[in-house]
Amino acid sequence: MGEKELIEKGKKFIYEEDWQKWEEEMNEMIQNGSFDLQDLETIVQIMEKAEEEKDYAEAGKLIKSASGRDKYFNYSLTVLKYSKDGPDLFESVFGKDTNIDSSFKKLLADRTSQILSHDKKEFNEKAVEGINRMVEENLDLTYPDRADEFRDYLVRKSTLAATFNANKGREVVVSLRMMRDIQEGKDINEIAEELEKLSQESKSLGKTVREILTRFSPKGPEIYEQTAAKMDKAALKKVEAQRKKNEKSEALIEKDGIIPKTAEEIESAKAEIDEFDKMRDEYLKRLENDEIELNRRDDQLDRKKKEEVKEYITRMTKEDPKVNISSIRTTVDQVKDIIHEEEKIQNQDQEVK
Repeated sequence: MGEKELIEKGKKFIYEEDWQKWEEEMNEMIQNGSFDLQDLETIVQIMEKAEEEKDYAEAGKLIKSASGRDKYFNYSLTVLKYSKDGPDLFESVFGKDTNIDSSFKKLLADRTSQILSHDKKEFNEKAVEGINRMVEENLDLTYPDRADEFRDYLVRKSTLAATFNANKGREVVVSLRMMRDIQEGKDINEIAEELEKLSQESKSLGKTVREILTRFSPKGPEIYEQTAAKMDKAALKKVEAQRKKNEKSEALIEKDGIIPKTAEEIESAKAEIDEFDKMRDEYLKRLENDEIELNRRDDQLDRKKKEEVKEYITRMTKEDPKVNISSIRTTVDQVKDIIHEEEKIQNQDQEVK
């Protein structure tokens, strides 16, 4: 495989916004002799193995197989800069507490931030797609004449409104499951209890699910009456309007008829909800882990910068005891703050141990 083909292959393991930079840098490294074709092939293999394995054993071996310190450094830096798995692979090889300079620590933090951003975007795209599919499979839970309104409400509002950002699609999952339970004959009192527990867990989530059930479930008015904090004039008016709307929908069913889902189709619709919920959980765990890693790497960067400032001040004052602190772009108070903060962190670390 030639240089051009290898560079193109490497793009599969790199975010699209970095493709041009990757291509330019690899061409430059080949031209100035820092890499040869074999080196480029090895780097692409490292990124490929990292994506396949996730435990990074084989990818780590390939990094360590570099001949000479310069190539070892260049392999590590290139993978850290470009691979989607760069930060985790780098720490797998060198250790999480490796004593690298702040420029490396900054690169680790910056790449982790980039990965978090991409994971969020990917999750949002998959969530929109999953909610569309899930709702389409469960349109039988509302009246046929209200199917379009039901689809629009769940898909558009749940994916674009603030509730989606807060609940990550959970309101759709919970609503569809409750509506399926209602359709299969679950007691309204039990549904009301579930809604109450949901509202205690998250007020916004409970409110959204209650609104969906009220507007679109054939048992909506009863659910509203069971769960309303108080039935004032406005609440009574809302319930009455919903009852009349449901009566019109019932009349249309009597007139036009309806073909119910088969048992197999209902199971398929339920499976669609379960599949979305599983995907949602997996992404939320991944995003949570991204956040943890970003915070940890940001903290490491902060500590490293403080260490470097202290080392620099110590070195300068040893070389010239009369040196003016301000000449090295800091102040005595700042240095004291740095030392005090570092001592605090060390004490916390000792308490944890």
